[in-house]
Amino acid sequence: MLIIAPLLFLLISCGRGETELELGIFSGSAWGVPNWQSFLFFDEAIDKFTGGNPGISVVYRSGTLREDYSEWLSQKMLKGEEPDIFLILPEDFVLFSSIGILEDLEPYMEKDPDFHRDDYFANALKSGLYGNEQFGFPLEVVPTLMFVNETILDEKGLSVPGNDWTWDDLYRISYDLSSYYEEEDNPVQAVSGFDWKMAAYTNGRSLFSDEGDRIHLLEDGVREAITFAGRLEGLNRSETARDFENGDVAFTPMPFSEYRSYAFYPYSIKKYSTFDWKALLLPSGPGGDKVGELRSLLIGISSRSTHKREAWEFLKFLVSDRETQTNIFHYSQGVPVLKEVLEQENVKIFLSRGRDVETPLLTAEQITSAIERSLVIPRFPRYEEALEMADGGLKSIEVNPSRLEHQISVLEREINDFLQH
Repeated sequence: MLIIAPLLFLLISCGRGETELELGIFSGSAWGVPNWQSFLFFDEAIDKFTGGNPGISVVYRSGTLREDYSEWLSQKMLKGEEPDIFLILPEDFVLFSSIGILEDLEPYMEKDPDFHRDDYFANALKSGLYGNEQFGFPLEVVPTLMFVNETILDEKGLSVPGNDWTWDDLYRISYDLSSYYEEEDNPVQAVSGFDWKMAAYTNGRSLFSDEGDRIHLLEDGVREAITFAGRLEGLNRSETARDFENGDVAFTPMPFSEYRSYAFYPYSIKKYSTFDWKALLLPSGPGGDKVGELRSLLIGISSRSTHKREAWEFLKFLVSDRETQTNIFHYSQGVPVLKEVLEQENVKIFLSRGRDVETPLLTAEQITSAIERSLVIPRFPRYEEALEMADGGLKSIEVNPSRLEHQISVLEREINDFLQH
């Protein structure tokens, strides 16, 4: 007896109706952290949506892994068989927008009396813009915050800074810690992960032109960020990298998705469980603000769909239904884009990390502030490669800093040549 069992090819259908929408999703997390129940978010959303819209059914293909999703979706597009509505990974958004495969959502947003733009984080909406057109809508977002090991600071009599802190505060505390541990064989690392890119963002600078054809390493604010990140790195007394999760690092920036994944059982048993820690906004540079990168999981509609109106209704439901948006906290590791969800009293449990919900490690106000101050990074086809070139080049410059400006100039020219050819 032949048994056809591959979950990879199973088409899941929830609801029955006259119009069938196909939804494109992937299994697992968009953020590279453990998540075995992402499909439950869509199952519950589909059940509720089809229950209120008996003329529409929604089906999806289960089992496509996140790492295989781009290829699967691209192959469907080449055959003209892409889903009516589908998730868009950050690395695919510019390409899909540029080839005309995505429907412009702006007319739907403007004409729908039940849609209200002000209900959503403005920076989140920016992540779905290509040019001046809204080709993608954020389903969930991930801001970046700084986390501090309170135990390390308490042991050395150092005060934990507040959310209004600056680069100077970070350097001063890191310097004091490095001095305390200078004579020890196994020193604690003061700061990890606050690299030149993050320093540039917090100093009010983006790294690339909007068109993605130039990198801005020689701009004053970026050079200042490169220098500051080098000074911080110079405080580390050990050549062996330390881990925040093991309690060996005082400060580290972390995306919200990682906090959500490892702050709760069962992963909290192995990680972040031996010390007290809390969240802060990122420290601001002299020319900037507490700005970190905002990552977005987008959803869009195929420009070739024959059910665009129904697809819009389902998309709107996913981002505007409060219960559905709250389920992002239940089944994913991002932050809902519907602002009112963070204003609900019951979301405190998701932020408390097992503490009293009235004194959580991370507050809704901090998340809101981090999102509203965040920077949406344009993702263009050679973005990752250009960043790797910059990282590699700057590491060698740190070893030979005497001709810093000349070396940065050479590196910038090399990367710009790569981007423009």
